[in-house]
Amino acid sequence: MLLTCPACDTQYKVEDDSVAPGGSRVRCYRCSYTWTAKPPSGPAKAAVQDESESAKIPEPEASAAKAGAAPSTETPSTPAGNQAAAEAVKTSRPAPSVQVQAEDDIRKKISHVKAVKEVPVWPFYLLVLVLTGVLGFMLWYARAELSRAHPVLADLYRVAGYESLQPGEGLTITDIRSTRRVLGPDRTLIVEGDIVNVTSVIRPLPVLRIRLLSADGEELVRWDRELGAQALAAGGSLSFSFSFEDPPENAADVGIDFLDPPKQ
Repeated sequence: MLLTCPACDTQYKVEDDSVAPGGSRVRCYRCSYTWTAKPPSGPAKAAVQDESESAKIPEPEASAAKAGAAPSTETPSTPAGNQAAAEAVKTSRPAPSVQVQAEDDIRKKISHVKAVKEVPVWPFYLLVLVLTGVLGFMLWYARAELSRAHPVLADLYRVAGYESLQPGEGLTITDIRSTRRVLGPDRTLIVEGDIVNVTSVIRPLPVLRIRLLSADGEELVRWDRELGAQALAAGGSLSFSFSFEDPPENAADVGIDFLDPPKQ
């Protein structure tokens, strides 16, 4: 026969003679509810005997009623009784619902997202900082060349507090003189002149490139000479004189250009 707990609907399969004809007091192992179980009568008794073998094992207390003793309400302490009751509880538990499985999937996805967000980002910021520093150094180191390459860059550097000047800007050369001297087999060319600052501010002095030209303007030879000073005061002037050994005999003219001063 099958005993069904009125409180939790847990079923237990027991022998027919385990329940006294007048009823036996039994307790549900799952919810501890206690009720009086009565044996089935007539057709109901036959129907109970045809139930599936998967019905649950009865509480040992119902077996005690077979001997005429009152069933105990205490939890059975024998290993066999505990194991049978555990099997009954296990088989009576419902399968996890679809909602529980969906919640488990959501938890897994949240854990995965947290793991991805925990990737350190400081190497990226360090790389950006290093690249920014390298770019800034290059822009400042090549500021003279860049400002001359494009007027827009020159304006940007001027806003930043750096004004790029062309070599010899604000300076002019006056009274250029060239003299040839011949002392025996030695021939010497002397080039002289004056550099004047025509502005109202101090100007850096450039390097002079002196070129000897042929009658048709072709460059024959060149020399680069420093003036021996770094700057020229506003409205000031500076005389220079350079001598060159063994100049070309077909030199017909002298040209002078300004170059950037050497970097300190």
